[in-house]
Amino acid sequence: YFAEELLENILTYALSTHPSTALPLLSASKRTNRIAIPLLLSHIRLHTREHASQLAAVFERTPSYASNIRTVRIDSIKCAEAFSVIATHLAREGVKLERLDVTLDNERYYDYRSASSPFELMEMEKDAHADWEKDAATFCDALKRWPDTQQLIVREGSERAPAQTRALTPLARKSMLQEALAEAIGHWPSLVRHSHFVQGCRSSLHVT
Repeated sequence: YFAEELLENILTYALSTHPSTALPLLSASKRTNRIAIPLLLSHIRLHTREHASQLAAVFERTPSYASNIRTVRIDSIKCAEAFSVIATHLAREGVKLERLDVTLDNERYYDYRSASSPFELMEMEKDAHADWEKDAATFCDALKRWPDTQQLIVREGSERAPAQTRALTPLARKSMLQEALAEAIGHWPSLVRHSHFVQGCRSSLHVT
């Protein structure tokens, strides 16, 4: 028992300080795989479309892994497809989450500095709008299936994007996402009412 507890402490340290060691650790042995999976999947963060897709594929291959999830953070609505997959498997596994952390996008879907003409800029704007609408619809649909959650954190935008590629999400779009969240929390009996709204990194509005 002591040896396994020690191994768990070592894996916890390795995964928290050197995330790139995750795959080698998982393939080291059945024993490390069994201990590392709950540690690796307990706190999910969806921060890019590519990363989120890879993570979603893990749960599609092994749906029971969703039972290890305790918190989920989605940094961009562009990760909505993976968010939807996770919602499905959380519901099937009967998981009650400790925390959902959502960022309402303020990043453009394309870097408009690359447009070579006004016409190309208009086309990029049109494509960006269509892509956002699709992802937002997927995100809102996933919220309808999202399981009971104890804490909700809502962030407005990201500070990671350069100023030249960042634009505030139109108010109508924010309202669409906020309304979907408001509807979802009505089905979370365990929600703690001092969950909060974050402007950048600073708390500015309490959700009641």
